[in-house]
Amino acid sequence: MASLLLHILDAIFKRMPANGDIYAERKNNAARRPPRPPRGVTVERTEFGGIPCEVVKKAGNTRIPVFYIHGGGFTTGSARERRAITFYLCDRFDFDCIVCDYRLAPEHKLPAAHEDCYAAYGAVVQRYPQVVLMGESAGGTLAVSVAMRALKEGIARPAAVAAFSPLAALNTDLPSHKTNVKTDYMLKRDPSSGELLKLICHENAGVEFFKDPIISPVYGTFNNFPPPFFIGFRFGNFI
Repeated sequence: MASLLLHILDAIFKRMPANGDIYAERKNNAARRPPRPPRGVTVERTEFGGIPCEVVKKAGNTRIPVFYIHGGGFTTGSARERRAITFYLCDRFDFDCIVCDYRLAPEHKLPAAHEDCYAAYGAVVQRYPQVVLMGESAGGTLAVSVAMRALKEGIARPAAVAAFSPLAALNTDLPSHKTNVKTDYMLKRDPSSGELLKLICHENAGVEFFKDPIISPVYGTFNNFPPPFFIGFRFGNFI
């Protein structure tokens, strides 16, 4: 599973624009025709915890569902745009998927995305006692922070957490970013500039905000954390 899934994620990351125009990116993403569902796979729009969600399912699937959180730098992305992943998980590996369309920045600054994902997760685990939390990029960050908060607040913890290239911390200026920004397409917009940070965070955000595990999971505790599957835990300012 990992090999093909990583190829899909690689293709998503490579299509990210370098100009930082999130509105153009949203428009281009919306214009792309989503993949056709495999035979027997259906897509249903619904809500969990008042948050719009998409449920991808197939009759006969018996595994616990996946609560999938899309990436997009907290500014772009949607359940619809991740159907290549959710269709694959549903059809090939029998995981029904629930994907929430959380609020995006800059219209809704952090922690709005986390609050939406946590509200949806709380409603999902009332219906399904166990789920796997999964996400890529910003969605991976949200998956980790949702799991941490679930442990802290005593609601059902996920059976496992799979996070592909999650962001470990916001507002971290590391020399490696400046060194690799020209060769690593995940860093094609220099994170040390802070321009994207202004889009996703309030102007008065201070040290306490950036060290909150909801924003920067690296500052949280991983005691009793669900079984993790991490690929490429990153420090930086965006994605």
